[in-house]
Amino acid sequence: MAEDIQAQISKLMQGAEKAEGDNNWNAAIALLKQAEEILLNKNLKQDEGNVFYRLARNHHLAGDSAKTKEEVSENYKLAIAFYKKALNIFEELKIAEKKFAISGFIDLLTYIFGFDVGNETSLLESAKNHFKDAKIMYQQNGNLHDSFKMEIMETRTLTLLIGELTARFDQDVDYKKIIAEFDALVLDMIEQLAKKPKLSDYYLHRFLTCMGYCFHYIGTYVPNDIINIEQQLTDILNRNQKIINIIDSTRSYDTYFESKFYVCLIHSSFNLILGAYYAKTQFEIKKLYKSARNWHKQAEELLPKNQFNTSNSTFYILKFSISISMIILGYSSSDFKHVVQILINAINSMTLFCPKPMAAHMIVASCIAFSVGALDESSIKIQRMELAKRILEIIDFGEKEIPMFADPNYKQYNFMKSLKLCVANAVLGDLVEDKDEQSKYLQKATELFKKVTDIAQEGTINNQAFFMYFYYFSLIGVILAKNSKEINEQRKYYEMTINLLEHTLAMPFDFHRYDSLFLLGKTYYDLGKLLTDEGILKKSYLAYTKAIEFCKKRGFYFLVGSGYVQLAQLEDRLGNFLSAAENYQNAISSFDQALLVFTFTNLGKKIEKTKKYLSAWKLIEIAKSYHAQEDHANARLNYDQASAILQKIREYRFESTFYNAWSELENAEELSKASNHQKAAKAYDSSKTLFQEAVDNFNKYLKKRLPPSDEERISNLIKVARIRDQYCMARQHIETARVESIRGNHILSAELYNKAGFMFENMCEVYKIKREKKELSAIYFLCKAWEHMAKAENEQKPSLYATASNLFEKASGIFTKSRMKKLSLGNSLYCSALESGSLFDKTSDLDEKIKYYKKIKMNLRESAKNYQLGGFVPDAQWALATSTVFDGIWQLIQVDTEVDFTKKSQYLSMAKKYLDTALKIFEEAGYEQKKHEITKYLEMIDTEKAILTSALDVIEKPAISESSIGIVAPSCPIEISSSLSIGEMQKTDMEAESEQNWFKRIHHLYLFVPGGVCIYDHPFESEAMDDESVSASLVSAGLEGISMMIQEVTKKETKVKIVEQEDMTILLEHGKEVTAALITEENLETLKTKMKQLINELEEAFQTELETFDGDITVFSKAEKFVQKIFVESPVTA
Repeated sequence: MAEDIQAQISKLMQGAEKAEGDNNWNAAIALLKQAEEILLNKNLKQDEGNVFYRLARNHHLAGDSAKTKEEVSENYKLAIAFYKKALNIFEELKIAEKKFAISGFIDLLTYIFGFDVGNETSLLESAKNHFKDAKIMYQQNGNLHDSFKMEIMETRTLTLLIGELTARFDQDVDYKKIIAEFDALVLDMIEQLAKKPKLSDYYLHRFLTCMGYCFHYIGTYVPNDIINIEQQLTDILNRNQKIINIIDSTRSYDTYFESKFYVCLIHSSFNLILGAYYAKTQFEIKKLYKSARNWHKQAEELLPKNQFNTSNSTFYILKFSISISMIILGYSSSDFKHVVQILINAINSMTLFCPKPMAAHMIVASCIAFSVGALDESSIKIQRMELAKRILEIIDFGEKEIPMFADPNYKQYNFMKSLKLCVANAVLGDLVEDKDEQSKYLQKATELFKKVTDIAQEGTINNQAFFMYFYYFSLIGVILAKNSKEINEQRKYYEMTINLLEHTLAMPFDFHRYDSLFLLGKTYYDLGKLLTDEGILKKSYLAYTKAIEFCKKRGFYFLVGSGYVQLAQLEDRLGNFLSAAENYQNAISSFDQALLVFTFTNLGKKIEKTKKYLSAWKLIEIAKSYHAQEDHANARLNYDQASAILQKIREYRFESTFYNAWSELENAEELSKASNHQKAAKAYDSSKTLFQEAVDNFNKYLKKRLPPSDEERISNLIKVARIRDQYCMARQHIETARVESIRGNHILSAELYNKAGFMFENMCEVYKIKREKKELSAIYFLCKAWEHMAKAENEQKPSLYATASNLFEKASGIFTKSRMKKLSLGNSLYCSALESGSLFDKTSDLDEKIKYYKKIKMNLRESAKNYQLGGFVPDAQWALATSTVFDGIWQLIQVDTEVDFTKKSQYLSMAKKYLDTALKIFEEAGYEQKKHEITKYLEMIDTEKAILTSALDVIEKPAISESSIGIVAPSCPIEISSSLSIGEMQKTDMEAESEQNWFKRIHHLYLFVPGGVCIYDHPFESEAMDDESVSASLVSAGLEGISMMIQEVTKKETKVKIVEQEDMTILLEHGKEVTAALITEENLETLKTKMKQLINELEEAFQTELETFDGDITVFSKAEKFVQKIFVESPVTA
């Protein structure tokens, strides 16, 4: 009877084992339940214990793959119940190894599902010790197979313990010790796996999860100063590759779909993380990301056969992360929306993900991917908002479903959670249109920013997750600064951002280094603009210079060019226009260097357009420099050339009218300074019309979908064009006022000066930079001075001349250029002389006249001195000659009051002498009209005719007093070129690097004739991929596989040009008779061009052999020299 029962149990156990091997745990449970019923009350304790043990394990596995939360919970509870039943039996039977093993499983499962919250660390330590004890006892009994299983479970609990301790950031833990313990276990198990018996899919999968989990825990949460994290992760990657090799070379593992699926996944994630954190060059990043994508594709083929919830969730979260990473590198992702939806479904399945701490980590990981997308300003607004909202949803889900995600004891999760919530709220606050919603999000972001910053300042966390914080949090700082209403708040956030970026740049690796340098430059620039502080702007210059040097060393010439454009914009703001022009030229030279690689690509054409645009801006900066020097002819010439260039570039044609308007403005300024007032007024009116057209063009362009930076720039150009419009109108009033003044219409002239002054006063309010604000303020005071001079000429009131004098003096105090200071002061003194002349004419008291005579004399002499110092020599001579004329007139006035004929004669002689001197001065200065006037006075003295004149007739204002010299349209710092996208330039540099190093990417060339016959092949030496990895690609399929493929693709009417196969790409080029197949790592334009060249030369050289081909391929042996010439002899030629 007992033997029959044993036979039945044995049969059922064998059936259960087979079901387990097929991963059909419910079938195994059904068979084991039958065995349980048979053994009921049969007193076969050991058999009963074994059945309970197997039932527990199968319920455990069924829980791992159940598709509802209730089923997971029910299976885990049943597993623990059966483990306890088995434990009781084996304790009774004193089978210690099974007692330890089962105790370990009970503790582990209790921890995994969170049945004993608060005792997590104790449960894991207990489980680890139990598994270790079981391992030792199995070893002692000679049961190496079960000993190996227990070692895997010991490693699994140790891995989870590392995760638990790092997530809590327990500072009392000796991380170095436990990681060394993990390393020793893994190395031992790999050695055993290579030479020992095969494991079940379940145990092999559990071993792989140890590798996967530990990689993430160490890479993300272990303090950086404990061990060399990069080396540790690289070691784990290499060990995982060894396991892959073992699986691939062991036939018995062919059906281990769970393990094969998971090993591909974790290898994919390892490559992705190493690429993101530790890659030293753009090519390394791209290579690792592509490797991640290719391993993920291999996993995707096994997806339908995978049952474990942890693996499924990992698959979709990883797929999304790879998509985001590849998009950042410039690769398209047509299924991006589909991937996002799949990811949401995967996150919803996190309720089924066990262990829970790893589920919490996966939520953090998915939020990181969403954060990167949400903060990417090159993405469209709707997509960024959608990603930010997903972060809020995921975190809300995590807090509800995963206990430790809301537990403050898990410091790492809380830190990362707060960081990601801050990202989401900041992005939504920046982008939503509803003001109430915006305020709500920004307030929350502000609170979270402070919370995370406070944690950072404690200095307790210093791991990879924390380092990521610095860069991404700096982006949030910029958003909060931009949305702050108070200058002090903006300043605070900019300064915090700068501090964060400086921490980023102090990292021990190049993670986001060039991004951080560029962002640091921009943040200093924005802060400098905010505070109008040139010292801060110089720090921006330094940051950009460092970014340029960093990129130059790595050959990232597109990024170098972008950096020079930033420097040019900065120099423009500082008013250093020639330096700005030089930096635009430096940018062009950098692009020229980069374009050596892009001879054959469409990208090359795009960069050529960018170069032309920068050439236009170089001319604009030169024009601005000439404008500032009042060399309006040369300024006009450069603006004309810039406008013509822009007109030919379709993407920038809308800017052409703006600089055409500038050219006409320069024409008006030149006419004004030549005192051609009527033509100047017309030119200002024409320029005004062109600026209005420019505004219309800008508004049309704004209707297109543009990046935020372009929208801001165009909006600023509209502001500038409207200011120029006002400037032209004001200058038109001034020129018309001049014309009316010459005509003697002083009242109308005064009104026009008043209007112009009012317009300049309004323009002052627009400008924030002190330099330009001062310029406009000075012009305003000049307009008011001219207004009062015009009124004074009409009314002859001394007070009006006095007011004009004070206004000129104010202008003198504001002008920054010494020349203009002296000119305005000279005008002020001249007006004081006119004031005294008016008072001189009004009084008949000789003593009063003597007093005013002295003042006139002094003011005219001082005026002449200031004109001379300012470089206005003819005007200085005018003032000096006028003073001398008035000396002569004063002598003639003395003649009228003198009765002594001798003295009269002396006065007349002195008068004549003064007038002769004045005549010489006027003659030297070229004032012909004044020469005739003085000559007439001298003739009247000689004929003893009475000379009746007034002081104001003599003290005629000089032309310089109403000149527009020194009055130029002020530069406008918001009038800048279009910036180049740093992200776009990065992608371009990556492509450039690949094109430049094409010879490192190729592996094998095949030449075929119709029918798929290979007539020639040539292997290349590649630095980028070893033979082992190449053999994993299509190349390993051999010539036959490629030949069959060629036969298929050549039958089609539309010839296939590219075939993607695992980590290899096959480029195909079809001639009339020959098809070339090149095995390469990348699809490069350089390679396509070389293949076309090869086909053309071969078909020409072997025309007869191809037409008469009879199967003898030896006739094509000379193809070698063509391949050598095109692909081997000059590899550095693009």
